[in-house]
Amino acid sequence: MNLTPSTPDSHFQWSRSATGFLLLALAPGFLNDLAFMRVDTVAEWLTVDYASKILPLAIVLWHPDLRDAVSQAMKPPISWWKATAWMVGVVLLALASTTLLKPWIAYAFPRTEMFFYPVIESGWLRAVDLSFGLGLTAFT
Repeated sequence: MNLTPSTPDSHFQWSRSATGFLLLALAPGFLNDLAFMRVDTVAEWLTVDYASKILPLAIVLWHPDLRDAVSQAMKPPISWWKATAWMVGVVLLALASTTLLKPWIAYAFPRTEMFFYPVIESGWLRAVDLSFGLGLTAFT
């Protein structure tokens, strides 16, 4: 990825185009909570969830400058085992803090939850969500 433009105008065009597409790619991640407030079924919830992850990926992979930036960013500055240790630590900290703090927060601030995740009772749908859905979340 060459970020050194040949003319000042080409840098401005790249910057404006890439910035616009990046904002467009980030929008579903923020707007999906509004859609989650309206869904009633597991199928609707999974549709919103997957669409809010696939759309940004498609935009980023479609735009050449963003695709180049992502390929450069995929090279971690630390070793894979340290990155894995950090991820596991953050997940465990998040699980512990939400398990311990959620009842206190709900008591202190009642009626503050925007939506609830539906329970997936279907075995095959649960398997799809735990494989494809988790992979999609990790990749996104």
